Amino acid sequence: MRVDFLYDGDDPQTEGVHMIWPEILDDHGKVIRDTTPGNIPKKGYANMWVLMDERREYHHKRLKVGTKGIWWRGGRLAYVTVVQVNALQC
Repeated sequence: MRVDFLYDGDDPQTEGVHMIWPEILDDHGKVIRDTTPGNIPKKGYANMWVLMDERREYHHKRLKVGTKGIWWRGGRLAYVTVVQVNALQC
């Protein structure tokens, strides 16, 4: 699903939004491929992918367990909380 990420408290007009895209997971930890509205659970987990390699260091400094953010596509789609960070190396 192509939605962007906004850190909680940041202003999208000032700090901008970030290309960190989610793969939403089902109850068994498998990626949900059909992202048609209504097929996506209202609560759950997602793998998140930082798309721009040159921004990895920036996100490495900001993304921690407990970091709050927003999935953003022209406005807020969902509130999210980081529960685990894997493979975000610089």
